[in-house]
Amino acid sequence: MSQFYQTLKTTAEKRATHDAIIEGETRWTYSQFLQQVDQATLAFQTQGITPGERVGLMLFNQKEFLVCFFALRKMGAIVVPINIQMLPQDIAYVIQNAGMRQLVIADSFYPLLKQMPLNFIVVGETQEGGLSYEQFLNTAEGAAQEVAQDPDQLAFLIYTSGTTGYPKGVMLSENNVTSNMAGFREVIHFYETDRMVLALPLFHAYGLVVSLTCLMVGGAITLVPKFHPKKIVEALVSEKATILPLVPTLFTVILDLISKTGAVDHELRFSVSGGAALPAPLLEKIEAVFHAPVIEGYGLTETAPVLAVNDPEIGSIPSCVGKPLPNVQIKIVSKDNTDCVTGEVGEVLAKGPNIMLGYYNLPEETQAAMTPDGWFRTGDLGHLDAEGRLYISGGRKKDLIIKAGENISPVPIETVLYAMEGIREAAVIGLPHEKLGEEIVACVALHEGQALSPQDIIRHCRALLAPAHLPGEVIILEELPKNPGGKVVKKLLREQLTHREGVTH
Repeated sequence: MSQFYQTLKTTAEKRATHDAIIEGETRWTYSQFLQQVDQATLAFQTQGITPGERVGLMLFNQKEFLVCFFALRKMGAIVVPINIQMLPQDIAYVIQNAGMRQLVIADSFYPLLKQMPLNFIVVGETQEGGLSYEQFLNTAEGAAQEVAQDPDQLAFLIYTSGTTGYPKGVMLSENNVTSNMAGFREVIHFYETDRMVLALPLFHAYGLVVSLTCLMVGGAITLVPKFHPKKIVEALVSEKATILPLVPTLFTVILDLISKTGAVDHELRFSVSGGAALPAPLLEKIEAVFHAPVIEGYGLTETAPVLAVNDPEIGSIPSCVGKPLPNVQIKIVSKDNTDCVTGEVGEVLAKGPNIMLGYYNLPEETQAAMTPDGWFRTGDLGHLDAEGRLYISGGRKKDLIIKAGENISPVPIETVLYAMEGIREAAVIGLPHEKLGEEIVACVALHEGQALSPQDIIRHCRALLAPAHLPGEVIILEELPKNPGGKVVKKLLREQLTHREGVTH
């Protein structure tokens, strides 16, 4: 039987009358949550779902997502969380590529996909042609079948956001995820008394794993179905939340709201930041507002997802994502694949029980991502300090700017930009230049009410950067393009700006 279901059942027996899931006016105890999971398991079996079958979940942060997650794993089906913010053609690609025939879908998405040859279970208002979630549960009959499962076999198929082509299906086993959760909990202690506010999407590996970690120890989760800053702040207070996981861009929005409405009375033990680099000025603001540590971590979907995290006993270190988890190895290699010395920047490679099984139906991409001796190539540039702590100091390899033959990392330039009062978001990219090869272009979004000019920003940079690293152009935008996890998508920025008028090619 599934490790996840076994743990949930054990936890539910111990925490039967305690809160498990809170969503809007609904409040489930662990006993009620487990009952829902067991009924959904029978309903899936009645619908003909079999072990090893791929079933999609295309939902917001809804209680039904977690019910179906545990039910599908209990019966040995493969869970396919679908990124609801992907383009329609990418969603259709994921459905077809995964080979699914059943999809649990939020009612607002049903009209978009109802013509596809799928069996739909619709959560929300009843839709013509789809089986409502309540009707689905009522189909349950018979007794649950015990399903023998190999914890090292495919259990989850999580597709990347597809910013460099079609989405890739990352294949993860239960052991990949449970080992990662175990390593994470060795560093970041979760307790049964913890209460988490979850606005991160459950379809994203980061949001899914932090929520599962909380549930596995008997904590309570308040689900915020869509990112809504006011509701997040209200839940922090009303639910006496102790843990708040977000991405940096969402922390910025929350802090902006609190600056307008005033300080909030909360009981946060810590907040967690991941999904993108946390600029040092933003880290300081979060800790100043909440008076609680920010635990920054680093990982990828392919690593299930955490590779490294800061120790809360030590506290946050600007630009540092902490030491590797106890069951994870990390090394830094140069362009010629030789090991880098302490402090030297190179590509971050990782090895451990959390590393993916591979990319679904993409053997060449899988081979390219792995070294012959089993190390996963992250594509990120970083270095280790003398204490073994990891710094993602160079950004993505593909984001390096080659100006006049010099490799320039955007990260130090972005750090300087974030340190300027008035800048809310910043991303530095390289754009084609006929003489330099590439020119450094800084794209920024300002806090509301700020009136900085590109010239003001250039003057700020000139005082803090070497001439070769000074942006040749500053572009002020209302918003920077982001993926559903809140990370700025530089590829889209480059595409948007490369062909505009006035750019030197």
